[in-house]
Amino acid sequence: MLARGTPWTITIPPALLALTAVAMVAGPLTVALWNLLAVALLLMLSFMGIYFFRDPERTVGEGLVAPCHGRVLGVDEEGDRVRVSTFMGPMDVHVIRAPLKGKVVSMERGGSGFHRAYTSEAGHNVQLAIDLHGDPEDFTVVMVSGWFARRIVPHIAPGDTVERGSRIGLIRFGSRVDVLVPKNEYRITVEPGTRVRAGSSSLGVRLDADS
Repeated sequence: MLARGTPWTITIPPALLALTAVAMVAGPLTVALWNLLAVALLLMLSFMGIYFFRDPERTVGEGLVAPCHGRVLGVDEEGDRVRVSTFMGPMDVHVIRAPLKGKVVSMERGGSGFHRAYTSEAGHNVQLAIDLHGDPEDFTVVMVSGWFARRIVPHIAPGDTVERGSRIGLIRFGSRVDVLVPKNEYRITVEPGTRVRAGSSSLGVRLDADS
């Protein structure tokens, strides 16, 4: 399944591929080298477009689930909250999912610049911060653009209620997603370098679940 928010332009290579194939079949038996090269290029572009915008189904995990598919960059305490940052490479699934159940309180775009998403400077990149009221704790999801990813496409709006693991947006190409939760409510179980899958991998568990 293709992700919601997939640009229509990815249909261009498959359409051209179909036209080229029809022209080759209808034409002379001798196929020119440039025809074969064109087919190979269009096949590659078609595969890349479909692969990048894929949206596989996920079995929702327990506790605080990963909002995206990728590699954990950092786990940092910020006052009374902890921030878990995850980097999505170009080959990762770029559909963003809700880490917890909650109601969208506000959505605010901010930041400037497009540094590489895995660098420390990326914290100031163009981004979309989504504050949600959970049960019982509030939390924040921040979609951060990257050097090549400059399009953040949310699927939600203030007032919407989201379920844990549900789709909430899309970031096109390499980027990063941060989750901020109260540090006295969760025990984070991942560390930098951990590979996670959106909606199914757990980033942490509630402290009262340990007792």
